[in-house]
Amino acid sequence: MKMANGNTYKGSFADDKIHGEGILLISATGAIFQGKFNKGICASVGKLMYPNGDLYFGQHRAFIKEGQGKMIYLNGSTYEGGWDQERKHK
Repeated sequence: MKMANGNTYKGSFADDKIHGEGILLISATGAIFQGKFNKGICASVGKLMYPNGDLYFGQHRAFIKEGQGKMIYLNGSTYEGGWDQERKHK
């Protein structure tokens, strides 16, 4: 489904709302979110895949790394811990 904001969603629906497992391509950043949706609302935990090959598993707020999570960078290095508005937070 192509959304009015340019995002693209592929996954389950219930009562004409995004619901269940799905994948959302975020047009503004090119990132892809994979996780659960509940009646149109995205779960606060999931997997974000970035266009540069980096992967993030963990908490987010509106697809911004926020809370606890693990980042796996394309070069093989990792960071696991706290995040505050996309910044590592110890």
